Amino acid sequence: MSPASAATRAEALRLTVIAASDANTLDGAWAEDKWDAARLGIPARRARGRARFDTIRHDWLREPAKRWCRFRLATGCAFATINAGALALARFSRFLAEAHPDVQEASGITRPLLEDYLAWLLSQGYSNSTRALTLSMLRVFFDACHRHDWLPGLASGATIHVEELPFHHEQLPRFIPEYVMSQLESDQALAKIPRTTTRNLIITLMETGVRGGDACNLPFNPVITDSSGWPCLRFHATKTRAEQLIPLSAKAAEAIRGQQEHVRATWPDGTPWLFPAWPTTSPAVSPTHTRI
Repeated sequence: MSPASAATRAEALRLTVIAASDANTLDGAWAEDKWDAARLGIPARRARGRARFDTIRHDWLREPAKRWCRFRLATGCAFATINAGALALARFSRFLAEAHPDVQEASGITRPLLEDYLAWLLSQGYSNSTRALTLSMLRVFFDACHRHDWLPGLASGATIHVEELPFHHEQLPRFIPEYVMSQLESDQALAKIPRTTTRNLIITLMETGVRGGDACNLPFNPVITDSSGWPCLRFHATKTRAEQLIPLSAKAAEAIRGQQEHVRATWPDGTPWLFPAWPTTSPAVSPTHTRI
């Protein structure tokens, strides 16, 4: 598929989701409490194509949550982000069930209740980053509900303020000590790794500097040659949401070729991934939806 046709298809998909988001009711796969990106026709990263709403205990909260998530997909949010939003609302629903069982509709969500929720989250032992993500998702959800009237009766003051999000402390990068890297890079140490896929993955990571998640999402044939004939790794960088090219060293190129031969021998029927995982003890099972 050419870049132009791919862009056209993506835009058509976006407009379809927007049109569906304007509907008053959810139908088809959108109405289910467990979403699968493949069934919905939404692109998603490997093993990141599922979202759960069945853990949101309150029906009056679950349905607006699904409408909100569907609308966010139309604005370009990744499917994994949608699942994070559903998880945040599941936590809030658990709080309501445990601490405020008397709240049975949106009008019961007040500013004092949200202040109680801030304290409850802290008492649950969640990390700062988890609490920040949960509260920011809830904040965006309530803003959308106020704008689109998805939660009739929701008080205008029911919101999470920016200054209430836990402060994010910047941490120093955790570099691998040089003597450890020297051990990892030695042929003797690499030869001790029993699994071929793991060994080739480690070599690829060390030689290219690609993030682990991006490496696990590499397609079976990610190598192209540049204008001078040099092999380059073509991959999608999740952090920047952009496609990138990295020139390959001879060692990295050899590891990728060896991995392709290993995959062909192990899964004769093929797999879309360069580094598939073993889903069971039998290699005959398709590794399509599994991760290392």
